[in-house]
Amino acid sequence: ELLIQNQTFNAPKPDHKKLRELLEAVLAKQKTKKVKVRVIFRLLDTKKARTTLEGLKDMGFNMSDFRVQKNCHTKGIIVDRQRVLLGSQNLSNDGVSVNRDASLLFDDDELAQYFAKIFDHDWRVLAKKNIGSSFLPIEWVPAREATPEDRIRLSWKDYMEML
Repeated sequence: ELLIQNQTFNAPKPDHKKLRELLEAVLAKQKTKKVKVRVIFRLLDTKKARTTLEGLKDMGFNMSDFRVQKNCHTKGIIVDRQRVLLGSQNLSNDGVSVNRDASLLFDDDELAQYFAKIFDHDWRVLAKKNIGSSFLPIEWVPAREATPEDRIRLSWKDYMEML
């Protein structure tokens, strides 16, 4: 079993060699049918999420193993409920190459099972298959103005990570 939950999970573009290499390894696990792969990633921009999901489908991923979750900031991977990787690792081209994102691997059944229960909860309760409409525009709002109830406020850094 391979459970991946990350705020950033991008499909590789043609020049994203490192990201492609990583995702091909995940895809190989999914295709064996012996390893159940489930992925949750953050939903901020439905158009970007749709493009990502289409790119992953084009790579050969089974889309039934993917869900999106609003406000997800988790960056973790759980393997067989025995090991858990936690840290700052974004699954983007920059995250696996120039940014030097880093995570720690814990070979600890109890810790891995703790995070697997959280993943299972998020998969069942918070994560969704439907990404919704892609017609929600990005609005620039002055810092002193309130965020409309049907919107989320992003820092410049969070916005740039989506690109």
